[in-house]
Amino acid sequence: RRDEAQVIFTRFRLLEPEASRRRAYGGLFDYLKLTPTEQRTQYLRNLRAGITTKPDDPTLRVRLGKALLMENKIEEAAEAYRIVLGLTKDPDIFAECAATLLSAEQYGLAKEFLTLLVAARPDSTDAQIDLAIAVFHTDGAAAGLAGVDKIPPENRDGDYYLLRAQILDA
Repeated sequence: RRDEAQVIFTRFRLLEPEASRRRAYGGLFDYLKLTPTEQRTQYLRNLRAGITTKPDDPTLRVRLGKALLMENKIEEAAEAYRIVLGLTKDPDIFAECAATLLSAEQYGLAKEFLTLLVAARPDSTDAQIDLAIAVFHTDGAAAGLAGVDKIPPENRDGDYYLLRAQILDA
């Protein structure tokens, strides 16, 4: 029945694709053709679509929070990060969120992640120093100094002394 198959295949090739079935940005090259603003908009749209599909995936929420911080949408980013707090107990995710929030100077929310991170990793000097930084910026110099002094003497390094000096200077 090759003749019959050939006729059907010829008709199939003549059909136009339906406009509704085309993907708006189907590939990497289509994405790269967009302006940087359009790329960020598309990226946010894709993240939100992914969250709709997988609402319990904390990594998508972390990415959304980062992207929103880059767009200076602080309240939306904070909401995304607060949802992460309820979705996971993974200290690696807490560390990633805290680092992003500290670099964006969102100390209050960073303090929440760092408190959980220090509870999960009490021997992590880096987490304790980051928590002291967040406490210093949210609760004042005295509270920050009390936090930094919780670091055991054998774990005190240059970061400890620099932070302590900055807090004392304040």
